Amino acid sequence: YGKAAGDIGQKTVIEWLDLMARKGGVAQAKRIPILDWLRKNSGLAKLGFNITSALIQPTAIFDGAVVIGPYAFEGLRKVTSSRKIRKFVIENMPEIKNRIGDDPAFLDYDKNNWLNKAAYSWIKILDGMTASGVAYGAYVKKLKEMKIKLDFNNPNKEALLYAQHVV
Repeated sequence: YGKAAGDIGQKTVIEWLDLMARKGGVAQAKRIPILDWLRKNSGLAKLGFNITSALIQPTAIFDGAVVIGPYAFEGLRKVTSSRKIRKFVIENMPEIKNRIGDDPAFLDYDKNNWLNKAAYSWIKILDGMTASGVAYGAYVKKLKEMKIKLDFNNPNKEALLYAQHVV
């Protein structure tokens, strides 16, 4: 695009995209680095350290239960009580393994930032446990529908895909 539009055209489009995506906040805030840091991290801290942000995560179990019924609750019970089951879910379901907090703005922050880790740790843990419970419950449900015995050493691909789709 730079060759077609030239340096000035490319710079103009980049600034316009920044303006649209951030409503002008980023470019203006970077003029004073400490203000940019405060802007980013005050929002992060407000969301991450707000107890309701973390406590809302487990309510997603009810959404899962609408789709798979009581398997969601049983899945959550098993996931929270068995390391073997948590390990099975993480090793076989990339959707769960790659799961992050539910705020898309999380991607904008530095993942190595200590404040970021502290603020989002409870959200990520509770979200991950809830999603894992629904996933495991959906996996077990699909196995029962297909009349296949649960075998941790030989995961069923169709049931794994179904479980991740439900989540």
